[in-house]
Amino acid sequence: MYLKTVNNLFISFLLLIFFASCSHPSLILPVTSVVDPNRVHDFKLNLKINIVNIHPSKTNIQEFTLGFSKFGGNLYEWTDKAIELLKSELEKRGGEISKDGLKVLSLSISNAHVQTRAGGSGTWCKLTLHVETGDGYSTDILIVHNAGIGVDRPVGHAITLAITDLLNDEKILHYLR
Repeated sequence: MYLKTVNNLFISFLLLIFFASCSHPSLILPVTSVVDPNRVHDFKLNLKINIVNIHPSKTNIQEFTLGFSKFGGNLYEWTDKAIELLKSELEKRGGEISKDGLKVLSLSISNAHVQTRAGGSGTWCKLTLHVETGDGYSTDILIVHNAGIGVDRPVGHAITLAITDLLNDEKILHYLR
């Protein structure tokens, strides 16, 4: 009797793993927060800025496995989240966001990796934000964020940290002034 119960539990466990591996990934929808004003240089803008999403694919989903669960990330949409946050931060500093802006910033989250920390105690997120200015300067901002439980907020916070670094890049700020 005991052996049969253990055998049934083992089969149930194997089926759970099998079904989890066959399921479609849950999409990660990053939740960004405002940039900490104490972590950004104080600057003022008085110009129109065009911010463009240059990620090459609107539909490509990058997959991540966290424990027994699969997650997916649409890096084009993640780039849109970064652009929304950047627009908000530039508007706070006097910038006007417009498609006909003379200054152009092009953004793409070009790479991301999300995984469970050792022991399953949280989520680790690494992403690269590629930025190009209209005058030819480009840079890759690499963020490694060791976060808490869940995936939406940790990925969102990594995006917030990338925008914070962008707002501290002297060459980008010089171009925008």
